[in-house]
Amino acid sequence: MKIKLEARPVYVHFLIVYIALVIMRLIEFKVFNVDIPIEQSFDFIRNYNISEIYDSSFINNANISITYLKVKEKLGFFKLGNIYLSHS
Repeated sequence: MKIKLEARPVYVHFLIVYIALVIMRLIEFKVFNVDIPIEQSFDFIRNYNISEIYDSSFINNANISITYLKVKEKLGFFKLGNIYLSHS
């Protein structure tokens, strides 16, 4: 019985990773039409940076890259670099 309990988290982890990769591939093919490879999408997500400023609002301070410009163009986020968020 102990062996079954130890193996179960491995399968759950594999399932979560597999689903995440399938979602990323679907985004790559359906949204970006293979203009932005999955590696660049992951790099864009990892490097996207938002900071909290003094009045409990947030500002986007991500670096502008080729992927950043492609995402902005493909999704129509013309103000992607000027996003200000605040707590509701």
